[in-house]
Amino acid sequence: SLFFWSEFSERLDFFNKQGGKRWFTDRYDDTELPDSRTYRKTNPLTNTPPIHFLHAPRINIIAASSDGWFFENMETEDSTGGFLPRWMLIRTGKMIDVPTPPELDEQVQSELVNRLKYIATIRGKADISQILPRFNEEWYTPTRERFESASSNLGRTYFSRHRNLVLKLAVIYEASRSGSLKVSDDAWDKAVATARELE
Repeated sequence: SLFFWSEFSERLDFFNKQGGKRWFTDRYDDTELPDSRTYRKTNPLTNTPPIHFLHAPRINIIAASSDGWFFENMETEDSTGGFLPRWMLIRTGKMIDVPTPPELDEQVQSELVNRLKYIATIRGKADISQILPRFNEEWYTPTRERFESASSNLGRTYFSRHRNLVLKLAVIYEASRSGSLKVSDDAWDKAVATARELE
């Protein structure tokens, strides 16, 4: 399913009141199938169809919010409990005024659609063997020390997610550039640069 929400801080306020943050946090690592759900049947044309999970649901959320409204709806336990460290927060920087959108380049659109369709067919496990020595020898310890120097307790909490995030970014960059799951040095370098900005 695809949901469109208004200002994301409104959703965060709702989650605070309903306990939704804990539910979303649990989904991140949960590989168990949720229970099936069957709704009351009243009218065959308007009945909500039953929900049966064939695999553990994965959730991707792309949301926008101002800094003020976003952090206004964050609580201390959102960091310590792991909700916020699971997010990739990207600050867009200075607003760029684009008064008239450019004409759609249908050739570029077609290439993008075809690439995404191809990426959707990729199966198997990512191969990080080529970049693993660099992850271990060059990246891991200095990055962990930077996180822990900012805050010993929260630094560990955030770093434990950040170290996974940088590897996921490397796989995404490789799939987008070559259609392969064998991560190259170029994809790793780009992931490191992005992770440093996020950090």
